[in-house]
Amino acid sequence: MYAHNNGQSQMPVYIFPFKMDDKNFENYKLKYKTDMALIRFWQNIKIGYDKFYVNKNKLNVTVDTNGNYVFK
Repeated sequence: MYAHNNGQSQMPVYIFPFKMDDKNFENYKLKYKTDMALIRFWQNIKIGYDKFYVNKNKLNVTVDTNGNYVFK
């Protein structure tokens, strides 16, 4: 509400399946090691997670022709 009342018209929200720091990511990869499609998806969105975690800026996201997220 504070942001909106102070002129911010958009408030992006990023939702990830878990805290995707390196330690958690390795644990989840081990837990779901038989589901390579899920792990590849997580590897793709971890790029965005890492960018946001470092910069704390709005992510510029598109989807490529293969359905992968592209973070610019």
